[in-house]
Amino acid sequence: AVMKENRIRGSQQKLLRTMRTDKDFQYASPDALLARYKQLQQQVGARLPTLLGTLPKAPLEIRAVEADRAASAAAVSYQPPLPDGMRPGVLSVNTSALPSRRRWSAPAQFLHEGIPGHHVQLGLQQELDKLPRFRRLGGDVAFVEGWGLYAESLGDALGVYQDPYERIGYLQGALTRSARMVADTGVHAQGWSKKQAVDYLVKTADMPVADATAEVERFMALPGQTLANGLGELKMIELRDKAQRTQGASFDPKRFHAEVLRDGSMPLDILEAKIDRWIAAPAAVPTPTR
Repeated sequence: AVMKENRIRGSQQKLLRTMRTDKDFQYASPDALLARYKQLQQQVGARLPTLLGTLPKAPLEIRAVEADRAASAAAVSYQPPLPDGMRPGVLSVNTSALPSRRRWSAPAQFLHEGIPGHHVQLGLQQELDKLPRFRRLGGDVAFVEGWGLYAESLGDALGVYQDPYERIGYLQGALTRSARMVADTGVHAQGWSKKQAVDYLVKTADMPVADATAEVERFMALPGQTLANGLGELKMIELRDKAQRTQGASFDPKRFHAEVLRDGSMPLDILEAKIDRWIAAPAAVPTPTR
């Protein structure tokens, strides 16, 4: 649909191959790559008050990955601030292997790792002094990564998927995550072989064989992680939609997001029970647990 709307010709498979390889989607320099993430930080910040009422006290700094870590570091990663305020939250951008850093991937990565993703959720969680230390500095993976994925879905509201290729990049990422959940479940619950899982990812998400193999090997080593991440996102979307249906015109995404985040990460069944109580008393104003 996005291709048709923007008069992008050819098959989806051909388009994705072009997006992965064409030099038009590369950055001219490491500085240009860093500048794009800083631009996204300003762009998101301008619209964020419509979705979030509270941000962490610690700022978010965007830095290039150190040269001695670049070979093994992820494309983008996040380090939470230190609890004593001695270090801000840091979004580390890998500026090495520049041809592999695609322009269309930056918005979703910033939303997930930075704002309103991990920096907001983990930064606010660290400020909850009444929580025990293991909860302030740790987290339930389904909640933490689920919130990161949920943050990516807010890109339209935050105005960062205006370029059709960035929108397609996000949609392709969502498709890939869905396929990984199936393959993860196939390997660990349905008796799939490694080859079955790799072939499924190649066919369903149009992944290169090498990438599909790496994904399967990752969840062979970490059973259920991919499933947990996706289920966290789905549960948060489900709870938001339930609140919107129940509250109608009075639904406020800022209040919903505040309620999700105000007590730190937690198992999804506890989150659901908490949000159900909040929906039943929509006039209540959430009080931060600090």
